[in-house]
Amino acid sequence: NEFFTRVDDVEDMRSDRRDGRVGIMITTQNALHYRRAADVDLFHRLGQRVAQLTYNTQNTIGAGFLEHNDGGLTIFGHEIVERMQKVGMTVDLSHCADRTTMDGLAACSKPPIFTHAAARGLMPGYTRCKTDEAIRGLAAKGGVIGIGVIRFMIRQQAPVTVEHVADHVE
Repeated sequence: NEFFTRVDDVEDMRSDRRDGRVGIMITTQNALHYRRAADVDLFHRLGQRVAQLTYNTQNTIGAGFLEHNDGGLTIFGHEIVERMQKVGMTVDLSHCADRTTMDGLAACSKPPIFTHAAARGLMPGYTRCKTDEAIRGLAAKGGVIGIGVIRFMIRQQAPVTVEHVADHVE
């Protein structure tokens, strides 16, 4: 295609910049489509390169941030993380609850990510944002965090300014 290309690896991103095409990376905002560990291989072959382990609630992998009981990464969740890392798929812990996040970080041998999150230190009590411990753990693994420019994640009341977003980056 002259306008778009699927991004499978870093070299694809570099070539997209050189030739002016828009790179599209196939991701998911939950991992419910993994019914068994071998499904990771299938979806990787189909082009998926990032998977968010949970969304807002409990699934077979772990707990989302809205759950009242966070049991952490399940046995199946450990299998999925291991398989994702083996095939070269990035683990996204953005919506995971605290214990599931920390278990996910511990299970990763390659850098995980928070594709869209913010600092709970600036949004006390808002469990969608990540704790300082989780952010430090992510950095220790070589991962990165994308600050979600969403009002309810940045500041408890409007207006939200670029300075408020920058506070989360800082």
